[in-house]
Amino acid sequence: MVNKALEDAAQEMKRDGKDDLRVMSLDDAPAFYADGKRSILDIHDAIAAEYLPMPIEVFTAYFRVLAGAGVVSLNKVAQ
Repeated sequence: MVNKALEDAAQEMKRDGKDDLRVMSLDDAPAFYADGKRSILDIHDAIAAEYLPMPIEVFTAYFRVLAGAGVVSLNKVAQ
Protein backbone atom coordinates (compact mmCIF):
# COMPACT_ATOMS: atom_id res chain seq x y z
CA MET A 1 0.00 0.00 0.00
CA VAL A 2 2.68 2.50 1.01
CA ASN A 3 5.04 1.70 -1.86
CA LYS A 4 2.22 1.84 -4.41
CA ALA A 5 0.96 5.18 -3.09
CA LEU A 6 4.45 6.69 -3.13
CA GLU A 7 5.14 5.33 -6.63
CA ASP A 8 1.83 6.72 -7.90
CA ALA A 9 2.56 10.09 -6.28
CA ALA A 10 6.05 10.17 -7.83
CA GLN A 11 4.60 9.44 -11.26
CA GLU A 12 2.05 12.22 -10.83
CA MET A 13 4.78 14.63 -9.79
CA LYS A 14 6.82 13.70 -12.88
CA ARG A 15 3.78 14.27 -15.10
CA ASP A 16 3.37 17.68 -13.45
CA GLY A 17 6.96 18.52 -14.39
CA LYS A 18 8.52 18.40 -10.92
CA ASP A 19 12.29 18.00 -10.98
CA ASP A 20 13.80 14.58 -10.33
CA LEU A 21 15.48 15.57 -7.06
CA ARG A 22 12.14 16.67 -5.59
CA VAL A 23 10.46 13.47 -6.79
CA MET A 24 13.23 11.32 -5.30
CA SER A 25 12.90 13.03 -1.91
CA LEU A 26 9.23 12.06 -1.59
CA ASP A 27 9.94 8.56 -0.18
CA ASP A 28 11.82 9.96 2.82
CA ALA A 29 9.87 13.18 3.30
CA PRO A 30 7.37 11.91 5.90
CA ALA A 31 10.19 10.66 8.12
CA PHE A 32 11.90 14.06 7.96
CA TYR A 33 8.78 15.68 9.38
CA ALA A 34 8.64 13.22 12.30
CA ASP A 35 10.10 15.31 15.10
CA GLY A 36 8.15 14.06 18.10
CA LYS A 37 5.90 17.11 18.01
CA ARG A 38 3.93 16.57 14.82
CA SER A 39 1.06 14.12 14.55
CA ILE A 40 0.57 11.88 11.55
CA LEU A 41 -2.17 14.29 10.47
CA ASP A 42 0.26 17.22 10.72
CA ILE A 43 2.76 15.32 8.58
CA HIS A 44 0.04 14.36 6.10
CA ASP A 45 -0.92 18.02 5.75
CA ALA A 46 2.69 19.17 5.35
CA ILE A 47 3.35 16.62 2.61
CA ALA A 48 0.14 17.64 0.85
CA ALA A 49 1.28 21.26 0.88
CA GLU A 50 4.87 20.57 -0.17
CA TYR A 51 4.41 17.64 -2.55
CA LEU A 52 0.83 16.50 -3.23
CA PRO A 53 -2.13 15.11 -1.30
CA MET A 54 -2.23 11.43 -0.42
CA PRO A 55 -4.66 9.49 1.77
CA ILE A 56 -3.99 9.65 5.51
CA GLU A 57 -3.96 5.83 5.57
CA VAL A 58 -0.71 5.90 3.59
CA PHE A 59 0.98 7.84 6.37
CA THR A 60 -0.49 5.67 9.10
CA ALA A 61 0.89 2.58 7.34
CA TYR A 62 4.22 4.32 6.61
CA PHE A 63 4.79 5.12 10.28
CA ARG A 64 3.60 1.70 11.45
CA VAL A 65 6.28 0.14 9.25
CA LEU A 66 8.93 2.45 10.73
CA ALA A 67 7.66 1.73 14.24
CA GLY A 68 7.80 -2.01 13.56
CA ALA A 69 11.42 -1.62 12.55
CA GLY A 70 12.15 0.31 15.74
CA VAL A 71 12.98 3.52 13.88
CA VAL A 72 10.20 5.61 15.44
CA SER A 73 7.72 5.18 18.25
CA LEU A 74 4.07 6.04 17.92
CA ASN A 75 2.25 7.83 20.72
CA LYS A 76 -1.45 8.32 21.15
CA VAL A 77 -2.53 11.92 21.15
CA ALA A 78 -4.76 12.97 24.01
CA GLN A 79 -8.13 14.19 22.79
